[in-house]
Amino acid sequence: MKPFDPYRLDRRLMRAAAKETRALQAAGFAPYRAALEKDFAAFVGRRFCLLTDSGRTALRLAALALRPGGGTAAFPDITHPSLAEAAEGFRLLPLDIDRRTLNLSADALEAAAPGLDLLLLPHMFATPAPVADALRLARRHGFAVIEDASQILGGALRGKKFGSFGDISVLSLSPYKPVSSPFARAGALLCDSPELFRKVLALNPPPPKPQALPFLKLKLERLPATLKSSRTANAFYRAALKGHPGVVPGGLSQDAQEFPLLLPDRAGAEELFKAAGVPLERPYRPLRLEKGLPGVLPTADEYWRGAVHLPAWPEMTAAECRRAAALVNRHLAGAQKLPAPAKKLPPPSYIALDLTYRCGLDCSFCFVKRHGLGGGRELDLAGWLRAIKKLGPGAKKFYLTGGEPLLVPFLPKLIMKLKEMGHSSLVTTALFAPAARAAALAAAGPSEIVVSVHGWPALHESSAGARGAWRTALRNLELIKARRQPGTRLTLWCTVNSSNHAGLYRAYRALKALGPDGIAFNHLEFTTERDLAATRALLAGSGFETPMKASAAPTAGIDPKKLSAQIARIRASAGPSVSFYPDLSGQALRAWYSTRSNFKKPGFCRGQFSAAWLSPSGELLSCQPLAVTLGAPGAYNGPSYASFRRLLLKSGGFLPACRRCGREPYSSAGAR
Repeated sequence: MKPFDPYRLDRRLMRAAAKETRALQAAGFAPYRAALEKDFAAFVGRRFCLLTDSGRTALRLAALALRPGGGTAAFPDITHPSLAEAAEGFRLLPLDIDRRTLNLSADALEAAAPGLDLLLLPHMFATPAPVADALRLARRHGFAVIEDASQILGGALRGKKFGSFGDISVLSLSPYKPVSSPFARAGALLCDSPELFRKVLALNPPPPKPQALPFLKLKLERLPATLKSSRTANAFYRAALKGHPGVVPGGLSQDAQEFPLLLPDRAGAEELFKAAGVPLERPYRPLRLEKGLPGVLPTADEYWRGAVHLPAWPEMTAAECRRAAALVNRHLAGAQKLPAPAKKLPPPSYIALDLTYRCGLDCSFCFVKRHGLGGGRELDLAGWLRAIKKLGPGAKKFYLTGGEPLLVPFLPKLIMKLKEMGHSSLVTTALFAPAARAAALAAAGPSEIVVSVHGWPALHESSAGARGAWRTALRNLELIKARRQPGTRLTLWCTVNSSNHAGLYRAYRALKALGPDGIAFNHLEFTTERDLAATRALLAGSGFETPMKASAAPTAGIDPKKLSAQIARIRASAGPSVSFYPDLSGQALRAWYSTRSNFKKPGFCRGQFSAAWLSPSGELLSCQPLAVTLGAPGAYNGPSYASFRRLLLKSGGFLPACRRCGREPYSSAGAR
């Protein structure tokens, strides 16, 4: 017997398939096909079934019959590329997945539903997708639903078979599916509407190859036994891996023919399996990456970083399952040993300079204000140039921030010096400064100017806590737009807070009217008392301290459900020029704004390994929010910073107080 053979069942059915082929020849292709289509329809509980040459074709026929005029088509980001290809001519909208099921997130669907024309809904890994939510939202918003039951054929929801939901259901009957042929691809389209079925037939669907049909008939008849075999492999894996919580998605079906795991190092696991000669199923690359589509979907990205699929093929032996599970346990045992940071890191490529903590505004959600940063010595231009030199050679990206950098008189000269040295620079500002400062900033020509705007005029004025804030900012913004150098990008930055969250779409419209190149929304960053206490204890154990204060109070009054609806509305009308930091939806959005939730990000803080953050006095900081002091700029590779990096790795990549940091250079970064 060939080890780890995905075609073991097919080989055992060869003799029966040969007999069935003779029956097909005796009956004729058309009658045999019609009888088999009747069997499929009866098995699933549909009125009509059409067998065609592939699941891909079935999907395309369904999309054309349901929405011939196109529109917006959504699907989970983690699924087979054929679902996106079926919606050719539509605006493609990949949606995030649920970590428990690895299927479409119900919350992501709820947010996107008002703008949809078509939903392609697969049940990945034989695990039910949120079909009840999909049908409810389809009735409310009028979009069509194509149910892809290829991997879940044989399962049922409250007594109703999968494949019987939605306007049309499709099946891929290709190799590795529960019902398939080893010799030819095939597919099936099923529905209940005579009118819809006539539309499908009018599209001249290509027929299946005759050699596929005997195996399809045999495998449909013995499907319960096939599922029982895969269920045995699934149960073995669960028992063998029960000591590793989180590795097996909690909502995964018992019937999967490929058993997905989320591991800390996919590449390392794949190498281990390859060396041992044990095959793995291929994980699904996010369709955003596969098709070059926009969007940031954190759970789909988490899947892609760590997904390893164990085989759970029919008739696998206990010895084969034991061998595969042992390799997973071996991989996990090695992954628990955190690597020590390199003895010497290369010079940082990203440098944040807190030029000053002074600011004329009084924004309640400002980190500088909340954590009591400010006062003390500020470097002059010569001091900053010396500090920059100590951070090593190479082109770098500089983030010039504060406080309000426009209050630093040498800001334009610093930008020009950085350009002369081959560096790029991004400046953050609220533009609450004299017009001459704004004009000088534009003339200096930084790579990007990011302007903080809190919403529409009255809201910006009240949030900034300074009379005339909107009028001054608008005047200076027009100056910058008129005088900025070619190549300077203008971005408007809006922090989500209790005052604007329920009207974020209105805020977006106000920002869009100002004519920027891009708009960015930043979720409110805060730290709970519990996380701060845990962080202080960890830091104290390594000889560090932080001035950070608990800051959960500004979240009071933020309703994640209302915020989610506003974000969905923005997404429906905005293009890729609008970003969210971090990009959250559904459960993740609710967890972010819940002070009781231990919101957990995957990955580790890459800012501590490739970036440097300097205080106004030129001292190395871990970052502005945490503000652990780590010495002079030359200490980037010194013992104090090395000790802090070791503490970070030992703590799992982020300290507890860092749970709600949405800053891009300090976000999840995948493998170490």
